[in-house]
Amino acid sequence: MLLYATLALQLNPVAVNSGNHVKEVNFHKPTGMNSLSIKFALLVFMLTIVASAAIAYAVLILQQSVLVEQEKQQLKLQSEKYARELDAAFLTREKKAISANNIVVRYLTKNTAVTSSVPATLPDGSVRSRMIYRQPLFLKQS
Repeated sequence: MLLYATLALQLNPVAVNSGNHVKEVNFHKPTGMNSLSIKFALLVFMLTIVASAAIAYAVLILQQSVLVEQEKQQLKLQSEKYARELDAAFLTREKKAISANNIVVRYLTKNTAVTSSVPATLPDGSVRSRMIYRQPLFLKQS
């Protein structure tokens, strides 16, 4: 009978019937990469890594778009501020130019009214103005 049990173990190593109960003789737990639990744990780990990388990438893209939007808004505000400053500077200069023009027009109209008399002709036929400032020589045209 012993020979039969040994032969049965070699041919069918799953179970041996010894009386009232069945004994598993060749119970072998798989280890290493043959283990299903290790394969499952490795699969869960890889899926976790891939998912976290995808989430990190999405967060970075969102953060970059928010940063670009903030920079655009800041540039818009800054350009509006500079535009207002330039408008104010141009308006100030325009007012100064108008004021200076009014002064020159007033001065010229006042002086022409005073010197509206005919200027004297010199012996060489030239005419000189008798204003405070020297004027160029006007030659008599024939």
